[in-house]
Order: sequence, then C-alpha cells, then structure tokens
Amino acid sequence: MWKPVRLQGVGAATSIINANAQPAGKLLDPWRRHINCFFGLTTQGVPIGSISNGQPPAVYDATYQCPDTSNGPWNGFNAAPPNSPQIDRLPLEATVGWDATLNGNLAEQLQEPSLMGAYEGAGITVLAKGLDFHGQDPWSDGNEGGAFPTGTTLLTGVYADPTNIPTGDSNPICNPSNWTAEPFPTSSFVCNPSSIDGLSVINSSQGGGGIFAHGWAHFLQIANNRIYNNAGTLTGGISVGQGEFPVPYVQGSTTNSAPGSCSDGTGFIANQHLPYCLQLEVNVHNNYITNNSSLGDELFSATLAGGGGVTFCTGNDYYKFNYNWVCGNLSAGEGGGVVHLGEIQNGDIEHNSIVFNQSDNPTIATNGGGIQVMGTPDTDPIDPPRQARKKYQYDEHLDPQLQWAGKAERTSFEIPTVSLHVHERIDPKTII
Repeated sequence: MWKPVRLQGVGAATSIINANAQPAGKLLDPWRRHINCFFGLTTQGVPIGSISNGQPPAVYDATYQCPDTSNGPWNGFNAAPPNSPQIDRLPLEATVGWDATLNGNLAEQLQEPSLMGAYEGAGITVLAKGLDFHGQDPWSDGNEGGAFPTGTTLLTGVYADPTNIPTGDSNPICNPSNWTAEPFPTSSFVCNPSSIDGLSVINSSQGGGGIFAHGWAHFLQIANNRIYNNAGTLTGGISVGQGEFPVPYVQGSTTNSAPGSCSDGTGFIANQHLPYCLQLEVNVHNNYITNNSSLGDELFSATLAGGGGVTFCTGNDYYKFNYNWVCGNLSAGEGGGVVHLGEIQNGDIEHNSIVFNQSDNPTIATNGGGIQVMGTPDTDPIDPPRQARKKYQYDEHLDPQLQWAGKAERTSFEIPTVSLHVHERIDPKTII
C-alpha cells in the first residue's frame, strides 16, 4: 500500500487477505523487486543511478523494469531516481547492503534481497512519502551513511501544535492552488489520510506480521479488521513503525539532524526531546487481534521482541489504540498483547479488552503478559539502588488479570514496596 487509498473491505468475515507466502520464491521475489523500486534502489540494494569505483551508473535490473508494468500501469508512480524516490526510508534506516554501523541487529537480518529485511512480507505493508530533499542526494549527508542531507524538510510542515496539522487542501503543501507543478509524489499521506477497514488478514509468516505501517503514513486509520493467526519478527499482528530510531531532536539544540521535528518547540523547555514525527496520529480501533505471535530478534540489549498482538514504536507520536479486542497473542520477548516501545509523544491506549496473552522466553525473564510500556535505551540501563521488596505467590485460581509473563513454573514474583498514605477518610453515610 504505497498510496493513501481507502483500502476498504465489505466486512472482515468475507473480505480476507490470506498472506501465506508459499511458495516463497514465486510470491515474494516480485514483492521484493517492487519494494526496491519504490525506495529508489536496484535489485542489488544500491541507489539507482549511483556511481561506484568508476563503474557506469547503477541500473535497476538487467531483466526487470522499475516500475514493473507487466500486469498493468502503476498509476501515480512518479519517482525520479536517484534523488527523488517514490517513498522514503526512516532516518538512519539501514537500506543498502550489510552495514554494521547502521541500526543494529534487526535491520541487518535478511537485509538482502529486500530493503524491508526482517519485516518483509506482511499481509499489508504500508509505505509512504514523508520528506522533501530539495534535489539533494537522499542517501547521505556526506558524513554519516544513511543520514539525510542538510536542508531536508518534512512534508507535514512545522507547527506550534503537532496535533493540529492540517490535512488535504487545507495544508499549504497539499493545496494545488499553490503549485506551479505537482511538487511531490502521490505517496504523501498528509494530503490524503487513508484507512485499512473491514478486512481479515491471516497466515502471514515472513516477518512483517499482519499489518506493517513502516513510516510517514500520517493519520492512517486501521479499523474494523480481524488480524489473526499471523507471525512476525517484531510483532505478529499490527506493527506501527519499526524498532530502530535516530538520536533525539532536542529543544534549543543547534545540532539537530535533518529533517528535524514537526514541532517548532512551542511548549517545550530547553533540552527537552521534541516529537520525532516519523508517523503521526495513527488510529487503531475496533479491531479483533488474536492468535498472533512475535518470534523475536534482539532490537537492543533490553528486549528480544515487541508485542505478540500490537507494537507502537519510537516516533509514532500521538497514536490512538482504542476499543480493540486483543486475545491469545504470544511474544518471545516483552509484551504478549500490546507494547508501547520507546519514546512516543502522547500515545493513547484505552477502552480495550486485553486478555489471555502471554510473553515467554525459554532462556530469559520476560515482562508484560498483557501490556508492556518500555523505553529503548541505546546502552544498558544502570540498575537503581534496590528497594525493599515483597514476594507474592502466584495463584492460578485467583489471578484476576488473566495474564502471566514467564513460565508457569515461576511461582512467585517480587515488587518494590512503597509507602501508603491515607489523606482523608470519609464515612459512606456522609456521601449518601
């Protein structure tokens, strides 16, 4: 899904996307070629038109064309490699070959032959255009591989209130009356907020899970779907963003890397982190998310995987996750049901049913059977001084939450004890 369309089913009971990729070579090879084409890469994973070691400019492929129109035209495809890809990667996202300096373990797994790496082959993969490079080389700032060039700007624009960014023609960037020619590809989701609605997505097993919203798909709505029986690397059900991220944008800093935040800093104090704005206001609601699993690959030293059901990753600011049924999902890392992973501005999780989910790993302790809210440190966090702790025995007959993180053989757990203060006592009769 590389254009902001309304991907509308007639109902999840009858509109079913079966994401079984068997035979993998026959079904995934064309998908991989298309992905590289969208990102402006050759099938060998290098930028189209790039020159290396005195060789001629790199061409997409000796056999296949970009775009591949053998099954019909790609309406709206107007990329102009090498400096204007149809859709954009995320800051410092490892896209070219096997490079240990870019993004760590997860982005390197299965890097070739497709850019998506360990996230490939989701039932629905959402890709979008989010940046204007102003004619510059989009692959490097000249100093750090994978960084965006100085002067790169966001297609959202920059506002005092990032929760009130105008969409459609009310956004000056999108309004045709301000154009002398259409300035951006048709893959900008700011100009046409989109949705995935009324579908079932089942049997995905290639790494991307059921639905994978990669980045820049601002204002995407995922609603009234059944996402079940999928497996993925980060998440089995729905992944909003991906686990890797650049250094924070800091209020008042003169060294923030491009493209910077969509916030102009209003309301933030000096040295406070600004929103990443990698994907804004994704709204996930009224979905049935069950029997999915995240298989796991270490994102960083603190976790093995994201949520079995749903994961929201760093930079997916102001998301909403409401009125969903999340049941029977499994994670090999942190968070069996839902995971809020990293630094996200003002995410909202409410009015959901989250039951019978499990996080479990045979070798290390896991957390968050139902919901896990966690940070994503660059280095191992330093343990604080140990507080007094109290042991609680696990009683399978009395557990009211229906969640259990870890093996059932672990029959107790410890939590820090805190002081309780009674501020006021009111007689019930007085209230009546």
